[in-house]
Amino acid sequence: MMQKYIFNLIILILVFGMSAGEDPTDQKQKKEYVDLYRKALSVVQKESTLKLLKISSSINKTVSACLLSKFKENETYGAMRTLQSKRNDTTITNIYVALALPTLPVRPSLRIYAQQGQLSPGWDDIQFIMHAEIQKCIIIKSVNSEDQPCALWGVSKKLTKDCMEKFDELCDGKAAIANMATCKWKIQKKKSAK
Repeated sequence: MMQKYIFNLIILILVFGMSAGEDPTDQKQKKEYVDLYRKALSVVQKESTLKLLKISSSINKTVSACLLSKFKENETYGAMRTLQSKRNDTTITNIYVALALPTLPVRPSLRIYAQQGQLSPGWDDIQFIMHAEIQKCIIIKSVNSEDQPCALWGVSKKLTKDCMEKFDELCDGKAAIANMATCKWKIQKKKSAK
């Protein structure tokens, strides 16, 4: 009986010690990541078309400037969507966009899985979620590529002005902005530091 009491006391001390000993910085980081995850989930689960509005210029030769993602249905940790080019309505890939929120203070991530059709190389890589604004936009950054290119998906350029600026802050190198009318990328000049 006494051993059981001591064992329970040790467990209680360990559990309390672990939670009380957690670094306040880690707690703050976890809270920020949970908030980021929720915002990103609201974008992915938005019942509207998302457009690829901005990318790192290092990938503009391999990525279509008129990529769209149309909503199909919500899932617990993401959504079923399409991935298609505005130029070619016949090539539609049905995808599952899954978001992950690790328990450790690690940035939430996003991964795309083809459900029907094929994905171009790199689209199924794990992407860190760098920034998101509720039901407006999401900025993701590849973790598997050496140059770690970024991509900004949003509902429209007009509604994602803050996200467009945040992209420049969070992503290295030059950026390319999609012209949805001509389906071409326009290389953006880096703004000089003030």
